[in-house]
Amino acid sequence: MRGDAMPASADAIRHIVLTSADAVAGFASQGLSQVLPQGRLRELFRLEYAWRSVDVPSRYVLALDDRGVLGALAVYPALGRHHAGWTPQQTFGVPGSATGWTRGVLLGSDALAANTMAIRPDAPEAAGTLIKGAFQVAAEHRPDFVCLPRAIGWQAGAGATAPTAPSGCAEDFEAILDLTPGPFDRYVMSLPKARRADIRRERRLFLESGIEVREEPLDKRLVRRLAPLLHQVNDRYGAGTGLADDWRYLDAMRVTMGDTVRALVAYVDTTPIAFSALWDTGAEWRSRCWGCDYARSEIRDYAIYFNILIHEPARRAAAAGAPQLWTGSGSTLAKQRRGARLHPVRTLVWRDAPGTTT
Repeated sequence: MRGDAMPASADAIRHIVLTSADAVAGFASQGLSQVLPQGRLRELFRLEYAWRSVDVPSRYVLALDDRGVLGALAVYPALGRHHAGWTPQQTFGVPGSATGWTRGVLLGSDALAANTMAIRPDAPEAAGTLIKGAFQVAAEHRPDFVCLPRAIGWQAGAGATAPTAPSGCAEDFEAILDLTPGPFDRYVMSLPKARRADIRRERRLFLESGIEVREEPLDKRLVRRLAPLLHQVNDRYGAGTGLADDWRYLDAMRVTMGDTVRALVAYVDTTPIAFSALWDTGAEWRSRCWGCDYARSEIRDYAIYFNILIHEPARRAAAAGAPQLWTGSGSTLAKQRRGARLHPVRTLVWRDAPGTTT
């Protein structure tokens, strides 16, 4: 662990750089829990576990002053290999053969999951310290580019404190359901009439199909059974992952997320035909990771996608009193028709920051 303080600005806030999520967790007694609740901390562990397949380990920048820990930002060097399922060419629309997009450093996210950069509500100035510290770490790797992926408003705004202005920005949207705690039908009744009709039709189709939904712990046996379903989806949409990559993605959830993740699996008899992963991260739940067997006609006939990825997770999250369910960035317009609002996320890239090679 590098625990030496390194001043990043002229004010009282400083930053330190740590080399493992375990070390970050060790700062909880100094106020980190005000910055990273347990669900977010689990996400750091998950990403670090997944990142072990990359040669260069992740690092963590913490901002501190006399009040304790004010913020945290993970740094993921992707040197010669990007996280399976994402390439900068996809996000920024440059040709796959373009040079200068091989060695990257990602800040706060693997470009697939929500950005985990976090600050205390009473310390907005800590965001700039985190960004400056992260760029210092990034420069050590001489990357082609530095990227702040999937940033919400204040996170993207913190990018203005980087050493140079971003050279590119790509916008996407997260589909979020604002839930009414209690029975699922109470949430449905809170929606406009036209949307209520669509949801009820899809629920009726699904419930009358005889397909069984099981909420199961994500154990080793289930990871082996579900990875081929995830691989089918990734293969159809050109994610570029192999079956081993998709197995690792699920296994990282199993190892690090503990009882905060459950698999919602659709079965025909004893055969799983579709699933999603439901994360209980506290105030916001997340429905992640759609997988299915496209050879099964039930996938098309019984609205399984929307039931397993949206309706069933929303029913469980509302019953638990969660105010929000985040459902990812795919099929956003279809999700909007089923009650979701679209929340913008931005991915910023720097090609000419200090230390970059382009």
